[in-house]
Amino acid sequence: MDIENAIKDLIKERYGSVREFCIQAKIPYSTLTSMFQNGITNTRINNVLKICSSLSIDADALTEGKVIPVKTETTSHDLEERVTTFLNWIRTDDAIRFRGEKADPQMIQYVEAALEIGLKLARKVYSDD
Repeated sequence: MDIENAIKDLIKERYGSVREFCIQAKIPYSTLTSMFQNGITNTRINNVLKICSSLSIDADALTEGKVIPVKTETTSHDLEERVTTFLNWIRTDDAIRFRGEKADPQMIQYVEAALEIGLKLARKVYSDD
Protein backbone atom coordinates (compact mmCIF):
# COMPACT_ATOMS: atom_id res chain seq x y z
CA MET A 1 0.00 0.00 0.00
CA ASP A 2 1.38 3.41 -0.87
CA ILE A 3 1.61 6.26 1.61
CA GLU A 4 -1.31 8.19 0.11
CA ASN A 5 -3.65 5.22 0.51
CA ALA A 6 -2.42 4.68 4.07
CA ILE A 7 -3.22 8.31 4.89
CA LYS A 8 -6.61 8.07 3.19
CA ASP A 9 -7.43 4.89 5.14
CA LEU A 10 -6.42 6.56 8.40
CA ILE A 11 -8.58 9.59 7.61
CA LYS A 12 -11.58 7.39 6.84
CA GLU A 13 -11.00 5.33 9.99
CA ARG A 14 -10.86 8.40 12.25
CA TYR A 15 -13.23 10.81 10.51
CA GLY A 16 -15.51 8.62 8.42
CA SER A 17 -14.72 10.48 5.22
CA VAL A 18 -12.10 12.65 3.59
CA ARG A 19 -14.61 15.50 3.40
CA GLU A 20 -15.26 15.41 7.17
CA PHE A 21 -11.52 15.39 7.85
CA CYS A 22 -11.10 18.45 5.62
CA ILE A 23 -13.83 20.28 7.51
CA GLN A 24 -12.38 19.41 10.92
CA ALA A 25 -8.76 20.07 9.93
CA LYS A 26 -9.64 23.20 7.92
CA ILE A 27 -7.84 21.89 4.86
CA PRO A 28 -9.36 22.43 1.40
CA TYR A 29 -10.86 19.22 0.00
CA SER A 30 -9.10 19.89 -3.30
CA THR A 31 -5.74 19.86 -1.50
CA LEU A 32 -6.28 16.31 -0.29
CA THR A 33 -7.75 14.99 -3.52
CA SER A 34 -4.79 16.49 -5.37
CA MET A 35 -2.39 14.83 -2.93
CA PHE A 36 -4.11 11.46 -3.37
CA GLN A 37 -3.94 11.78 -7.18
CA ASN A 38 -0.49 13.36 -7.61
CA GLY A 39 1.36 11.99 -4.60
CA ILE A 40 2.45 13.44 -1.31
CA THR A 41 5.83 14.44 -2.73
CA ASN A 42 4.05 16.93 -5.00
CA THR A 43 2.14 18.49 -2.08
CA ARG A 44 3.30 21.72 -0.44
CA ILE A 45 5.20 21.11 2.79
CA ASN A 46 2.88 23.36 4.82
CA ASN A 47 -0.09 21.22 3.74
CA VAL A 48 1.76 17.99 4.53
CA LEU A 49 2.63 19.31 7.99
CA LYS A 50 -0.96 20.40 8.61
CA ILE A 51 -2.22 16.94 7.60
CA CYS A 52 0.34 15.28 9.87
CA SER A 53 -0.56 17.55 12.76
CA SER A 54 -4.29 16.98 12.29
CA LEU A 55 -3.80 13.20 12.17
CA SER A 56 -1.12 13.19 14.91
CA ILE A 57 1.30 11.32 12.66
CA ASP A 58 5.07 11.70 12.36
CA ALA A 59 6.01 13.86 9.36
CA ASP A 60 9.58 12.49 9.35
CA ALA A 61 8.28 8.93 9.04
CA LEU A 62 6.45 9.86 5.82
CA THR A 63 9.83 10.31 4.12
CA GLU A 64 10.39 6.60 4.77
CA GLY A 65 6.93 5.73 3.45
CA LYS A 66 5.51 5.03 6.92
CA VAL A 67 2.48 6.38 8.76
CA ILE A 68 3.42 6.40 12.44
CA PRO A 69 1.34 7.95 15.23
CA VAL A 70 3.00 10.61 17.33
CA LYS A 71 2.61 10.25 21.06
CA THR A 72 1.93 13.78 22.18
CA GLU A 73 2.24 14.96 25.73
CA THR A 74 0.49 18.10 26.79
CA THR A 75 1.13 20.32 29.73
CA SER A 76 -1.84 22.50 28.91
CA HIS A 77 -4.49 23.05 31.52
CA ASP A 78 -7.08 23.90 28.88
CA LEU A 79 -9.82 21.27 29.09
CA GLU A 80 -10.73 21.43 25.40
CA GLU A 81 -7.09 20.96 24.40
CA ARG A 82 -6.61 18.03 26.77
CA VAL A 83 -9.78 16.28 25.61
CA THR A 84 -8.72 16.74 21.97
CA THR A 85 -5.28 15.30 22.78
CA PHE A 86 -6.93 12.37 24.55
CA LEU A 87 -9.25 11.75 21.59
CA ASN A 88 -6.26 11.71 19.22
CA TRP A 89 -4.49 9.29 21.55
CA ILE A 90 -7.34 6.78 21.79
CA ARG A 91 -7.81 6.93 18.01
CA THR A 92 -4.18 6.00 17.37
CA ASP A 93 -3.15 3.68 20.21
CA ASP A 94 -3.86 0.04 19.37
CA ALA A 95 -3.21 -1.01 22.97
CA ILE A 96 -6.18 0.79 24.57
CA ARG A 97 -7.75 -1.44 27.21
CA PHE A 98 -11.06 -1.38 29.08
CA ARG A 99 -11.37 -3.41 32.28
CA GLY A 100 -8.26 -5.35 31.37
CA GLU A 101 -9.40 -6.31 27.86
CA LYS A 102 -8.38 -4.76 24.57
CA ALA A 103 -11.01 -2.15 23.74
CA ASP A 104 -12.93 -2.95 20.60
CA PRO A 105 -13.67 -0.23 18.02
CA GLN A 106 -17.26 0.14 19.25
CA MET A 107 -16.10 0.83 22.83
CA ILE A 108 -13.68 3.47 21.56
CA GLN A 109 -16.49 5.04 19.51
CA TYR A 110 -18.67 5.23 22.63
CA VAL A 111 -15.94 7.03 24.56
CA GLU A 112 -15.23 9.38 21.65
CA ALA A 113 -18.93 10.21 21.32
CA ALA A 114 -19.30 10.89 25.05
CA LEU A 115 -16.29 13.20 25.09
CA GLU A 116 -17.40 15.04 21.97
CA ILE A 117 -20.91 15.52 23.39
CA GLY A 118 -19.38 16.87 26.59
CA LEU A 119 -17.25 19.36 24.65
CA LYS A 120 -20.20 20.48 22.53
CA LEU A 121 -22.30 21.02 25.64
CA ALA A 122 -19.52 22.99 27.36
CA ARG A 123 -19.02 25.14 24.26
CA LYS A 124 -22.75 25.83 24.09
CA VAL A 125 -23.12 26.66 27.77
CA TYR A 126 -20.04 28.88 27.86
CA SER A 127 -20.42 30.57 24.47
CA ASP A 128 -20.60 34.36 24.28
CA ASP A 129 -23.82 34.20 22.27
